[in-house]
Amino acid sequence: RVGSAQPDPAVRSPTMHDRRSGITSHFPFSPCTRPPLPDAAHGFAVANRQRFCYNGQEKGAFAMLDVCDPRVIRALLEKYGFHFSKAKGQNFLTQRWVPQRIAQEAGIDRSTGVLEIGPGIGPLTSELAQRAGKVVSIELDRALLPILAETMAPYSNVEIVPGDVTRLDLKALIGEKFAGLRPIVCANLPYNITTPVLTALVDIPAIESITVLIQKEAAQRLTSAKGSADGAFPLRLQYEMETECLFDVPPEKFLPAPKVTSTVLRCVRRKEPPLSLIHI
Repeated sequence: RVGSAQPDPAVRSPTMHDRRSGITSHFPFSPCTRPPLPDAAHGFAVANRQRFCYNGQEKGAFAMLDVCDPRVIRALLEKYGFHFSKAKGQNFLTQRWVPQRIAQEAGIDRSTGVLEIGPGIGPLTSELAQRAGKVVSIELDRALLPILAETMAPYSNVEIVPGDVTRLDLKALIGEKFAGLRPIVCANLPYNITTPVLTALVDIPAIESITVLIQKEAAQRLTSAKGSADGAFPLRLQYEMETECLFDVPPEKFLPAPKVTSTVLRCVRRKEPPLSLIHI
């Protein structure tokens, strides 16, 4: 793949920065420090040993696992005692083609810095890391942090920021983390925070584009020229950005499966207002 990079066992492991304490943690990539694998995961890893190696040397059972595989997801969640939260809108992708296509459609290369919101266990994060100069992922659920420390260990250009995206100063965060890079946003966005998060992102001129997986109905409202129950925001979004619905993702492609279909929405910031508005 163009712009892809193979993980290197010699590179520094990803970091996690706690903005409340000001402490940045570096996670050592050491299989010896990990809890034992559940039997199901161990058997799956042995059967697929070729996929989990760097330059022919095995670096841990989950180093190169497909975190979109339901067997791997369940094994990871069992290993760390994680339970899904409906309140946090947690639905993990179970098909690798989905995060791959999202990352491809986002137009990422080594000159971009990607802000991700809600990485979960990292299926989209890993695709972004293989293409971008840097990835900063904001995760609200601290129970997911040790899982991310493991799944993102191969990537030195990933930083996990624990926190609530609706309470963070995103403009300051982008300025701090993406110096010299073109900031964009790419995320599997929790349904319950779609509008407030997109509103905050549109207000940051430095963000060139936003590519998000959201509820299909919400995507249709945000791209409608007639406005919607979201008030004036869809029109504001379309004034600031060119919007397009790219493709649908059915409920069965998630674990657990949501009750609705999802859609990938892409928004690219306009260099000038639409012509129809200029002549008003």
